[in-house]
Amino acid sequence: MKFKSETLIAAVKEWLDDESKSETSISQQVSNTISAFVTSFYEEGIDGRGYNLNRKNLVVVNESNELVASEEIVWFYEYNEYYFCQPEFSRITFVNDSVIEEIRYAMENTEYDKYRSMPTYNYTLIESDGRLTPLSSNRIFDFTKYHVIDTSYFRDCFSQVTPDTEKYSGPIAVTDHYDIEDLDFMRNEIFAEYGYRFKSDKWEKYFSGKRCYSPQHDNVDDLMSDIDKQNVQTILSVKALLEENGERMINQRIIEFGMAG
Repeated sequence: MKFKSETLIAAVKEWLDDESKSETSISQQVSNTISAFVTSFYEEGIDGRGYNLNRKNLVVVNESNELVASEEIVWFYEYNEYYFCQPEFSRITFVNDSVIEEIRYAMENTEYDKYRSMPTYNYTLIESDGRLTPLSSNRIFDFTKYHVIDTSYFRDCFSQVTPDTEKYSGPIAVTDHYDIEDLDFMRNEIFAEYGYRFKSDKWEKYFSGKRCYSPQHDNVDDLMSDIDKQNVQTILSVKALLEENGERMINQRIIEFGMAG
C-alpha cells in the first residue's frame, strides 16, 4: 500500500491550524490496511535564549489514504539544554510493526534522581483498527518491557552534577553508558513487577516503598514474559562487560556547562 504523505501532511496542518515548517520523518506499514507515519512541525525563534518549537504527530491512515487517527506525541521547546548530548532533543522509531518509541532527555528526573539529565522513553501502540493507545509502565527503564533490546540501549548521554555545579552553569560530569548500579536496578525492577520476594535488604527496602510492588513469589521465572527473560540476559551480559571495561565504556569527563537562566 502506498499512501500520499504530502496530502496528509497538508490535512494535518490544516487540522492543527499550523503555519510552521513540516516534514515526514518515518513511516511504517502496520497491516495490510493500515499505515502510520510521523509528521514533524517546527519553527525557530529568537528570545533571550533562542528556541526551537517542535511538534510531532503520529498519523494513521487506511488503504484509501483516509485519516484514521492522529495524535501529538511530542511537543517541546528546545532551549539547547542538552547541547553536550545528542543534536536532536527527541528521537522516534518503530520498534516493531505496531509500537512506536520516542526517546527524549529529561532534566532532573524525579523518579530516578541519580542523573541530572538522562534519556527517557515513551511508547505508543497502534491497534489493528488504527486506534492509538499510549503504553504505560511502572518501570523506570521501561524500554525493557515492550521489546527485545540490544546493547545500544545502554549507551547514551548522561549528566551528573558536581559539587561546583550551579543551576545554569559550572562543571558537569558527562558519561556515555549506564553503570553497574543502573543495570542492577534495571534488572531488579523487572523481577519486582512480577512480585519477586527479594532476599537482599537493599532491594526489599527500596521496592517495599512502591505502591505497585506486592512481594508474593520466591521465583518468578515462569511468570516473566519471553521479552523480559531475553532482556534480563542482555543486562547480565552488559554487566559482565562493565566489570571488565567499565571505565572505558562509561567514559566520564568533566565539561564546563552553561546556559541562559
